[in-house]
Amino acid sequence: MLGNSQLLKLCQEVLEKDGCLRFRALGGSMFPFIRPGDIITAKPIPPENLTIGQVLFYYKDGIFFAHRLKGRSSNSLMITRGDNLPFNDNFITPSEVLGKIVMIERRGKKIDMESGLMRLVNWTVSRIPIYWIIRFISFWGRIKRAFQCTFR
Repeated sequence: MLGNSQLLKLCQEVLEKDGCLRFRALGGSMFPFIRPGDIITAKPIPPENLTIGQVLFYYKDGIFFAHRLKGRSSNSLMITRGDNLPFNDNFITPSEVLGKIVMIERRGKKIDMESGLMRLVNWTVSRIPIYWIIRFISFWGRIKRAFQCTFR
């Protein structure tokens, strides 16, 4: 069994040698964009080429993450957040970034994260958090059901 530091080293070597790394998503922090069980592909990218809205693959405090880049601070620290989370992650440094997510595979279908449409989706989601959209839709559904019951 590999330890975290060995797994990190293996991921870095695979990304350097092969240019991409495929793995299964486990958590729900990026739901519904990335779902548990999806196969996601990461590709290395120089930190200076990262843009707001891209989903980064990074390693922080012994844990691997695939979270969206939300912003940058003046001293090159980056702000990330899972789409399904109401709060930002701790700042990450460029040295913690292993790559960006370029492909999501779900039930035999591939979603190319570098297509024009997905770049637009990424840009939009980075500015309007999915977390709040989901909560609004859920709240609106409850209000609508309450009024339907009242007027019947």
